[in-house]
Order: sequence, then C-alpha cells, then structure tokens
Amino acid sequence: MVTDVASASPAERAGMRVGDVVERLNGEPVAGSSGRKFFAAMGKVKPGDRLDLVVLRGEEPVPLTLVAE
Repeated sequence: MVTDVASASPAERAGMRVGDVVERLNGEPVAGSSGRKFFAAMGKVKPGDRLDLVVLRGEEPVPLTLVAE
C-alpha cells in the first residue's frame, strides 16, 4: 500500500494517491508479496523508463503511467 507520495514526484504526476495498492507493474503481478516483487522490479528501473501500473483504489483498478527520474 502506498503510504506517501512526494510532491512533484513522478508518482504524483501520474496520479498515484496514498492508500493505492499496486497490483501490476508493466503487466506483471506484484501484489500480495509484501512488496518484494514490486521493490525487486523497481530496483531495475532506470531514469526515463516508462512504468505502466495498475493500482487498486478502493475496489476499482486504476491504470497509471509514470516516467522514472
């Protein structure tokens, strides 16, 4: 679960909100692993990479796209 979204960050510009739950990252499921899969995938991200996310906001899946810095 997202606990903080930094002001003016790529996540904020993409529309991510505190409380969102990241379900998918670039088509791969990352939910339900205590964050291990998500953080492992994020460790491979380089500045300029495009990230396609699906987050759960309440019970609604919400697609987000952000560009890493």
